[in-house]
Amino acid sequence: MMGDVDDDGEITDWDSILLDRYLAGWKVTINTDAADIDHDGEVTDWDSIILGRYLAGWKIDTELYF
Repeated sequence: MMGDVDDDGEITDWDSILLDRYLAGWKVTINTDAADIDHDGEVTDWDSIILGRYLAGWKIDTELYF
């Protein structure tokens, strides 16, 4: 599931935290396919921004990203 970075079946704040840690270079295990929210082939800060906005309740085009 797109955005479910830790593969637990839900999109939660923990997914956002893990993604940010991964992007900061921490040694964490994530599902990079699920973390590539904008489908550009890379896990970047933009993926983190989209996930954060989604979790904050912003209106996100879920058909485009999730």
